[in-house]
Amino acid sequence: LGSLQGLGISTQELASLQGVIVRRLEEQVATLTRQAGTLASMRVSFERAGHVAGIVSPDIRLGRAGEKLSRLQENMQYSLNESFNEIDIRLEDGAAMLARNSELMTSLRNDLGCKPPNREGTKT
Repeated sequence: LGSLQGLGISTQELASLQGVIVRRLEEQVATLTRQAGTLASMRVSFERAGHVAGIVSPDIRLGRAGEKLSRLQENMQYSLNESFNEIDIRLEDGAAMLARNSELMTSLRNDLGCKPPNREGTKT
């Protein structure tokens, strides 16, 4: 009984941690969405000023802007992409583990002669 109680507590703690992770991912998605909007706005402003046609305003420091664009591109295309791919792999691993745990719990519940839980996860 103590083992079941301990597993229940651990599972609740993991669920809380997962909630924190989900909120962080949602915050990052919102940030990326804002950044995409900012980049689109900058592109439109730049095009309207005639920079795409080769007319460059003398007060823009193209060297510094080019360096910042390079760093931004590296961050977006490589670093963030790699991080999100790692997260995706870990989420897939977690989903497989949760599926195996569900099968084990069903089997354990049957072995112990327990009733299946109702939708809220409590005994019926």
